[in-house]
Amino acid sequence: MSDGIYHISGDVVGYSAFAIPKNRGAFVNVGPIIEEGLRKYRDECLSGTYPLAENTIHMQADEAERLKTLLAGRYGNGAT
Repeated sequence: MSDGIYHISGDVVGYSAFAIPKNRGAFVNVGPIIEEGLRKYRDECLSGTYPLAENTIHMQADEAERLKTLLAGRYGNGAT
C-alpha cells in the first residue's frame, strides 16, 4: 500500500530528461519511437519530400508585409 504516487506522464512512458525516481514506474519506453519519428521528419525535411504541396499553407503577400512591419517596430529594422 502507498500513501500516494504523483506520476508525470513522461515518467510513465519512460521518456524524461531526468532520472525517473524509484517510487515511479515506467511502463513502456517511447524514446526509440519518438527518436525514429524525429529522424524521419528531419530526413524528409532535408530531402525536400516534406511538406507536400497539398499540405502547405502560404501567407498572403500583404500579410507578410504587415508582419515584417510589426516585427521591425518591435525588434528594430533588422527584421526581414
